[in-house]
Amino acid sequence: MSNNTENNRIIEELYIDLYPKLLRYATNSLGDPHLAEEAVQETFRIACAKFVQLMESQNRQGWLTNTLKHVISNTRRSQTKFNSLFMIITAAAQIPSEISEDNVDLAMYCTTVLGKENFWLVKQIIIEKKTMLEASNEIGISVNACKKRIQRAKDKLKDAIVKDFL
Repeated sequence: MSNNTENNRIIEELYIDLYPKLLRYATNSLGDPHLAEEAVQETFRIACAKFVQLMESQNRQGWLTNTLKHVISNTRRSQTKFNSLFMIITAAAQIPSEISEDNVDLAMYCTTVLGKENFWLVKQIIIEKKTMLEASNEIGISVNACKKRIQRAKDKLKDAIVKDFL
């Protein structure tokens, strides 16, 4: 059996044994089962990339749990940064454009950058605090499609703000 095949077998065994436990932990920590699933998948991606370190650990479950904790922290940090930015933008959008900075109507700006439907979708997730499932059901798309659209919208808005304002 090749070394790579053996490595894959070990990762697969860890995945089968620990995925449910890690997913519960991530779901409790993040409060969103879809983000939790992504966090656990990222944890196992890291485990594959750092296989030697994982194997050198005396406590592989602990190694994976600590890795998951770091992934959760990074996920929260990323979510917080974007949520803060989006809250500022949407709060500023409530100010009449003649008194907002640079005379920009930010709601119109976001709608122009993202498109009406994507801006609405992002507002549902960020402002209305709807889950991906709730938002996706409202517009008739899958949860995965919703997550992809949100991620693309975040990236597009961030790039546009950097280009246009910074």
